[in-house]
Amino acid sequence: MDIKDIKKYTQNLTILYVEDDLETIEHVSSILTSLFSTVDVAHDGELGLETYNNYYNEHNKYYDVVLTDIEMPHIN
Repeated sequence: MDIKDIKKYTQNLTILYVEDDLETIEHVSSILTSLFSTVDVAHDGELGLETYNNYYNEHNKYYDVVLTDIEMPHIN
């Protein structure tokens, strides 16, 4: 499977990426933005949960994918 095949499956999906390492956020989010229609980023667990809930309240649906670090400040 190549990148064009992957984009066929992801181009209409939304993702929330929660990571506390800023350098990792820069690298990974640049890849994610080339694959997903919507990429929202949060830098800690508390902000991730808030972003998740706000997205649902605004769109009346959940993110299609949530990619998260396990150990983070505020909330794991």
